[in-house]
Amino acid sequence: MSVGDLLSGIGRGVATAGRVAGAVLAPFGKALAEEESGQLPQIEAEKRQQQYKLTDEERERKANDLESQLEMGRKYGTLTPEQQKQMAEQAAKQSKETNTVKALNEKLMAAKAASDAGDFDTAISILTAANEVDATRDLVWFKLGDAYRLSAPKQTDKAEKEKRFGEAADSYQKAISLKQDGIKAGKDKDPNATRNLAAYYNNMADAYNRAGRIDDAVKTYEMAAQADPGAAAQSYFN
Repeated sequence: MSVGDLLSGIGRGVATAGRVAGAVLAPFGKALAEEESGQLPQIEAEKRQQQYKLTDEERERKANDLESQLEMGRKYGTLTPEQQKQMAEQAAKQSKETNTVKALNEKLMAAKAASDAGDFDTAISILTAANEVDATRDLVWFKLGDAYRLSAPKQTDKAEKEKRFGEAADSYQKAISLKQDGIKAGKDKDPNATRNLAAYYNNMADAYNRAGRIDDAVKTYEMAAQADPGAAAQSYFN
């Protein structure tokens, strides 16, 4: 899609552009457009749950395998003391990571409940606390960006509204950087990684658009298209 086409679409007005630029590619599920009211449409409960959940099944499986191997090694004496020490350390590390993911998922679900109730300030507080637990999770930053973006239109003070759109863009940028680093390093095994990256760009573009930063919005929509051309093209005309 050319820049001219994008400018033409945005030129129809901020209200129309806002509808076009909604949250179309939420993680772990199909993209959904956000309405001007700020309320997300109803979707299947399972998909909504997936959108707010970190998945680390492989790590959890490895942790269980290590614990089982360690237990068997101790029982039958097939491991040296040094091997037992190393495996115990690995198992403890895996267990810590599993517990961290569990704690973050609880915060993500609590933030979801607050956002569903229209209490975006509480969602922001919860997600900020989640980032204090572990600031390396792109999904948490993405959801924080969503909370700021959806809370902005509710602000009566212009400066506060602009600040929240800015906070949203900053949070999305953090999510984008983490996602890109994971993809480049080969650590992000999610088959939907590029689609989720496009979602991050898409929602950041929406924040720019609603803040009146049209040039930044156009550039960011183009980045979404580059990340996942097919899905991003749907977002332009959703």
